[in-house]
Amino acid sequence: MSTSHQVVTADYPENRQRGIMICGIDYGYSSEDEAAETTQSAAAPVAAERKSFISDSSVRKSDKFRARMLRWLDSWGVKLESEPGKETRTERAYFQTNWIDEQNHKNSGPVDLLVSNSEGFLGLLAQRQPRVVLFGGVNLIEALNDSRILDDVESILGPRPGNPEIHRGQTTGGATAFKVMRQVWPKTTVVSLPHPTGTRGLSDAYMAQFASLLKPILAE
Repeated sequence: MSTSHQVVTADYPENRQRGIMICGIDYGYSSEDEAAETTQSAAAPVAAERKSFISDSSVRKSDKFRARMLRWLDSWGVKLESEPGKETRTERAYFQTNWIDEQNHKNSGPVDLLVSNSEGFLGLLAQRQPRVVLFGGVNLIEALNDSRILDDVESILGPRPGNPEIHRGQTTGGATAFKVMRQVWPKTTVVSLPHPTGTRGLSDAYMAQFASLLKPILAE
């Protein structure tokens, strides 16, 4: 099983083992982002940003996925330091990756695609053994439970504990009650969240309702 899988945050002892994984689907960006990029000078160099702790406000300022995840964490009572040099073991415990190690122009992937591109992600999961996985996108937890890779998943996380619990927040005016799912495996608690940047009609206020569910999971 491959262990060479991209992690966009820096490596620390706190996230190399039993940390908190934040995982999206792929390294895609919207067609609007692509159009804006093509209007820039082709000669302008694109500097690779340094890797840092997940809430470092001096890097990856265009990462909308990360920015919204950090707002949600804050609303759940998880206050992460954003100033470089002030980070603690709490900030260093988080690391960010994507299931698919490629760039695609979509915010959700069919389960078949995720299953067929699972080796690198599962290798990282086995290597780091995070105590919590926060998935951004419902298809990710569906893929994790897919029978085609379940033997590999169980070899990493332990026996499947049954179907994920489904939690929904309160809504008004006919708004969609998006679901948050929790699945407590023997070695890892997996939480499935709506995709932070690809879910239409999803507000930060709606996600703040899950503080009582999520803060205890994330607390050390």
